[in-house]
Amino acid sequence: MSIIEDVKPIIDEGRASIDDVGLRLFRVYVRTTDWTGERTGLDTKTVAIKELAVARGARPKVRQIPADRVVAAGFELGTTVFDVTVTPAYDGGGITPEDIAPGPAPDGVRREVQYLIYGQGYEAGVICELVSLDVGSPFRLTARLRSTGAKV
Repeated sequence: MSIIEDVKPIIDEGRASIDDVGLRLFRVYVRTTDWTGERTGLDTKTVAIKELAVARGARPKVRQIPADRVVAAGFELGTTVFDVTVTPAYDGGGITPEDIAPGPAPDGVRREVQYLIYGQGYEAGVICELVSLDVGSPFRLTARLRSTGAKV
């Protein structure tokens, strides 16, 4: 085992400890809907929901990007953007990039992936879409999510 793999569980547990003291305010879910048939919304649908969590099922770090940085990043003013940070997969825990961004649907199936965020200011939930996934660090995965404006 490498030192990086040895450290990931410690980092993951540290992230969970921050939630233990009430400093993580959001829950994040990936909702994958697969549709069989000719068009999305018709025929049979299968829904899978996975919570993005750190050690012990604790909430991940979610940061709402301030309005001035949203505009500087190329989004329209008024767009709500979140960065969600989790620990990459390790033996016994963590999240894989595929957990965040499920791969393409099998042949003959149409797939819709949505991200649901619940928490302070978003108690009823908000639906988001994935803008980017940063996998550049061995100690964190960061998903940038943009609100679609729709409520859950």
